[in-house]
Amino acid sequence: MNPITPQLPLEDIILPAAPGAWPLAPGWWLLLVLMLLLIAATFLLLRRRKRLQALSLPYRHITIRLNDLQTQHKRLSPEMIQDINTQLKIWCRHRYPQAVNLYGKDWAVFLANSNNSFSTDELRLLGTGAYVPEGRFDGDAGQLFAAVTQWLEQSEKHWRRSNV
Repeated sequence: MNPITPQLPLEDIILPAAPGAWPLAPGWWLLLVLMLLLIAATFLLLRRRKRLQALSLPYRHITIRLNDLQTQHKRLSPEMIQDINTQLKIWCRHRYPQAVNLYGKDWAVFLANSNNSFSTDELRLLGTGAYVPEGRFDGDAGQLFAAVTQWLEQSEKHWRRSNV
């Protein structure tokens, strides 16, 4: 037997069009949002870092200048105390502008109230030491420089916590 297959009216198979780029799948939207957040966070962190570096510039300059003064002065003298007070007031101009015009006992009280880095003798030296004659000093200047450095560090940390 010879099978005869009738011709059926069939049409070709039509394939659907390839998927397009839009609309994006939810995963791509999430990735896009995360990338934008990462870029924004990086920008903000870099801006904050630059701002903090600019704010710490006076502190770095003063510590460098105090290190130079410490190498110049080995013994206590009115000039050394005046130089230290000048550097502290330059720093205060940036952090505590109300303290720039203080001198004598008021200056010592401000230093004592801002933090407790100084002993009573060191406060007396910083308050009135620049007005005492040269021969009235005895002792080493290293202890005073150490107390000034500690005061600067603590004041800088306190100022940053309250203002940044």
